Amino acid sequence: ARHTGISWTAPSTLELHLGLHRGTKVQFDDGAGGPFTIVTLTDTLQVQYTKTGVSAGQTYRFRIQTVSESGESLPSSILSAVAASTPDAPVVSVVSTSNAAIDYSAKLLGSTGGTPILSWNAYASGDGVTYPVTPSASLAATFSTYTVDCTNFGGVNRGEQYFWLKMAAVNDAGEGGISTAVKTRCSAVPDTPLAPGRVSSTANSVTISFDTNGLNGAHLTGFKVYTDDGNSGPWSIDTITDTTQRSFTKYGLSPGLSYRFKIQVVSEVGTSAFSPIATYVSAATPDPPLIYVGSSTNALINLAWTPGSDGGSPISGWLVYGSKDGVTWKPANEPQYIISDGSTNMQAVSCTDPTKWDGVTVQLQYVFFRVSGINLAGTGVPSNSYRWRCSDKPGAANTPLKVSGTASSVTFSYAPTQLNNAIHMGYKIQYDDGLSGPYSEVYVTSTSQSEYTVAGLTAGLPYKFRVIVVSEVGDSDASGILSVVVGADADPPSPAYWEASFNNQQITVGWTFPGSDGGVPVTGWNIYIADSFAEESWPDRALPQQTTTAGQMSAVIDCTQYNLFARFVYIKIAAVTGAGIGHYSPATRIFCANQPDAPAVSDGSGSPNSVTINFVEGALNGAELLAFKVYMNDGLGGALTYRATVEDTSQRYYTATGLVTDRVYLTQVTVVTTVSESARSTPLEVRSCGSPSTPAAPGRLTSTNNRITLQWVAPADNGCPMTGYRVYMDEPAGDGGLGDGVSDQEIYPGAGDPNDYTDPSLVSNQLTYQKTGLQNGRTYGFFVRAYNARGYTDSEWAYIKAAAEPAAITIMSQESFASSSTSIGLSWKVPNLQSGTAVGYKVYRNEGVGTAMNQYPDPTCGMETNPAPQTCTITGLRTGETYQIRMLAINDVGEGPLSDIATMKAASVPATIDTLKNTASDTTPSLTFTWVAPSSQGSVIYNYVGELENVATGTKQVWSGAGTASLPYTATTVVLTGLGLIAGEQFKFRVAGVNDMGTGVWSAWSSLTDPPRGFALDAPLTPANFGRHSDPAVAGRIKLGWDAITTVVDAGGDQITGIKYEVWGGHLQTAMSQRVMASDTNNYFEEIIPAGQKVYYRARSVNSGGIPSAWSAFVHIPSAEVPAQAVLRPLTSTVAGQVIMQWDVPVYDGSSPITGYEVSKDNWANKEEVLNTETEYTFDADAGATVTFYVRALNSVGASAVSQQTILVAS
Repeated sequence: ARHTGISWTAPSTLELHLGLHRGTKVQFDDGAGGPFTIVTLTDTLQVQYTKTGVSAGQTYRFRIQTVSESGESLPSSILSAVAASTPDAPVVSVVSTSNAAIDYSAKLLGSTGGTPILSWNAYASGDGVTYPVTPSASLAATFSTYTVDCTNFGGVNRGEQYFWLKMAAVNDAGEGGISTAVKTRCSAVPDTPLAPGRVSSTANSVTISFDTNGLNGAHLTGFKVYTDDGNSGPWSIDTITDTTQRSFTKYGLSPGLSYRFKIQVVSEVGTSAFSPIATYVSAATPDPPLIYVGSSTNALINLAWTPGSDGGSPISGWLVYGSKDGVTWKPANEPQYIISDGSTNMQAVSCTDPTKWDGVTVQLQYVFFRVSGINLAGTGVPSNSYRWRCSDKPGAANTPLKVSGTASSVTFSYAPTQLNNAIHMGYKIQYDDGLSGPYSEVYVTSTSQSEYTVAGLTAGLPYKFRVIVVSEVGDSDASGILSVVVGADADPPSPAYWEASFNNQQITVGWTFPGSDGGVPVTGWNIYIADSFAEESWPDRALPQQTTTAGQMSAVIDCTQYNLFARFVYIKIAAVTGAGIGHYSPATRIFCANQPDAPAVSDGSGSPNSVTINFVEGALNGAELLAFKVYMNDGLGGALTYRATVEDTSQRYYTATGLVTDRVYLTQVTVVTTVSESARSTPLEVRSCGSPSTPAAPGRLTSTNNRITLQWVAPADNGCPMTGYRVYMDEPAGDGGLGDGVSDQEIYPGAGDPNDYTDPSLVSNQLTYQKTGLQNGRTYGFFVRAYNARGYTDSEWAYIKAAAEPAAITIMSQESFASSSTSIGLSWKVPNLQSGTAVGYKVYRNEGVGTAMNQYPDPTCGMETNPAPQTCTITGLRTGETYQIRMLAINDVGEGPLSDIATMKAASVPATIDTLKNTASDTTPSLTFTWVAPSSQGSVIYNYVGELENVATGTKQVWSGAGTASLPYTATTVVLTGLGLIAGEQFKFRVAGVNDMGTGVWSAWSSLTDPPRGFALDAPLTPANFGRHSDPAVAGRIKLGWDAITTVVDAGGDQITGIKYEVWGGHLQTAMSQRVMASDTNNYFEEIIPAGQKVYYRARSVNSGGIPSAWSAFVHIPSAEVPAQAVLRPLTSTVAGQVIMQWDVPVYDGSSPITGYEVSKDNWANKEEVLNTETEYTFDADAGATVTFYVRALNSVGASAVSQQTILVAS
């Protein structure tokens, strides 16, 4: 409010009428409508002025004048400005919200800017980022609230969404600072919550639950919990800011008082109304009681419990809950029994009342119980589940039975009777002192135990024993009493064993008695007979089938008497003493039949340390075969002893190992059946060695076309010395093919008995045999039979052709094109194969000049097993080295002799030239070609040859550098003349290198596309007069032109029709590109360039050979046209002989700046140049004469149209 500023726009040249700007005059009054004061500003760039020392709230008037060299403008219109600043930013607050609207208010806590507030501007936004440029609403200065309609914000219903609002105060100085944005959700306050619920309580606390009841789209920020003092007194407030919390515990309460609770929900837009009031007592519910069962029957359970703490309030009753599975329970409000007397701690539960158990009864089943206490605080936590079976106690066990005894113990058995479906928990064993005194008791927890031994007793005393059964529901009554006199039972005798058989119907068994008689002499033996091991098959202990006296420990059993003829008889034996029957022997199973026959035994095979015998059983008399037993001596004439048992009854052989080589052993075998072991077989001699190993098939030692010398290798003798060999032959088939694989004759030794292993005609050290009289080229089969003292073995057949090794190779040469600088390409002819079949070839070489031939074949040829083709490449050689090479052929008979030595070089013809270029031409005519020397491939290049072809006629001319090994030609550039060259015609050329390996492969033909393309031409002339085309220039386009080439000479010897032109352009001389022409034979070019831009251009001509001319000079052409006319103002002549010419600057510069003006008084016979900064010129002219004067504007394109006027010169 202490100053006021104004601003204005600087005047343009037109507004100054081309006059020189001198400054600005600022006029202002005293703020009370008084006279204007003038301040002159001489800074022509100043467009602002600040008046200081103003009075706040006063309205000041301002106006300005522009000053130029020609004078002052008229005053501007008056601007009235109040001497005040804009107001400070207000503070915006939310008055209320709903789901449809938001009410705002604003306060200006800062300055009004020195002048009263006129109005308020409100700016509303739906995203807090984008605000309207114009206010959403303009409010009166005295407004109290501003309402935003959320249901129609920009045509969209944005109820329950966020809004942002900014406001600004407006005074005479304008709109003030904008407030900070207020972010508010267009939502109503939360709906009224329900009354809080009770979760739990103690003597000094209550825990309540609560929740929201509708947030109207707003974010929950918390809750307020109100609690009175328990006497309807004042409320305390607890604030909850955890929005996930839905329960609250109020501590520090007085026991037994009733406290009131209510809730408010708080959201980001406000606080809900109070919930209804809920009243809860500060007391705990009763603790869970401890449950137990007093007794039960198959129909009733007497349930009882011991109460816990009453929680500070007396227990008024009990709730009893029942479940059939301990998982599924009735709801808390549906107990099985309700007891209204808190002092009653028991309940009889019926197992037969279906109404208590969901329509069923639960006798003999598990059921589960829980009990909860009730007091003023509510129902307590139920007790732990208690399981009980609705069953009576077990029935009494039967009287125990004695099992065995010793001189100081008794073992008896027992078993439960009726358990009433309850789980068996064990037994209580009771026994007296043998003198009818009190009973002692032992608790046996193993329910699977059915016998018990009482030890530490006195021999001869009668003891009493009884048993009580224990289940999960209680103890049974005691069983009947077992009375036993203490004494030991006799030990069991040995198992019964077979002694003899008769007529396949009787067996005699015996036994021994190695144990104790228990202190009482044995008086006899009980024999028990059965048809199986099953317990029920045996007779009662007191009812044996046969008995004998104490001294007779064998018995004859007539199998027919027990219907066990040709069947198994099962036998137990027990000793009888004065104390009773002793322990049973182990049961024995014996087949009722005669002893088996001895087996037949034969020699199977042998090895240096083993023999294998074979055997076959004889008559088994119906008994089951169990095993074979083998007996053997030491191979030195000693007695035969037990060696082994073969229990696999499917096996009819036995191999004895670990023997001494080449000994003769005696062996015997017996048969074991379910009756007994047979007599031994007849002794058999076997030798501890094997037949010879299978010999390898015989091979060729030497051969010709009618004889074959065979050789073979002695096989392993396997412990017995070799005795000799026989050779057998298979004749070829009638068609010359292989034989049938069956021996046609024995060819060696051809005498003696082939089945006699030691025949005198056998020779042990003869390992070769020559068979003569064979047919040339036929294939014969042979096998060898090898003999030793134990037997013989045969080899496989070997089929061998009657043929000889190949003859020597006589024709062998180097293939230059298959060679390289480190390899030799070799070829040869197949020699005489001497009736054999070709297999392959071997190549031998030395290591270069002055070295001996290697004794091993070269591994790189790779033809040892490849009969074709007759070529290979020897690699890994030294570049250009000379080697000695020889070869041999291989057929199916063997290797032939080595060839004569041939000398060859690790080299090839020169590599193909791939760098040939046509580098020059002229019309003499001549063509120049250049290439890079190719790889010599191991041999020095001493010449080049070439071919030149006329493309049009196809005629070829041969060129040679005429080099020799002694006088080489190594140049890689040739200028061809003559050879049928014709100026202006096109030719192509190719070249190849020559070394002592031969001439290389021709290069590709020279390019017909790369300049000079094989044309015998000179370069054409540079286009003359290159520059802007003579057509009128147009801004936005540039058209260029030049002189066309019109003579063959100017075309470099080419036809005129072969000339083309290239135009290159760019904004920089260093960054130009070729322009695309409508036709590259035109002598003009045009393109669109934005008006005002300047482009560098240059051009050249190109003939049929692709040979370009030199470039033209650069031209820098603007995209412009001539300027508009410089219009003359009226001429003046006030001084004798002088005329003053003035003109206006052209309204359009042609897109290229005006560079100056030309004026004339004699129609351009003479002209004067005027600077582009001037628009006036004074002529001297003849006084009194009538003269016409001319003016035109210039730019880089040219001159504008002429403006002219005629005047009478003053005199």
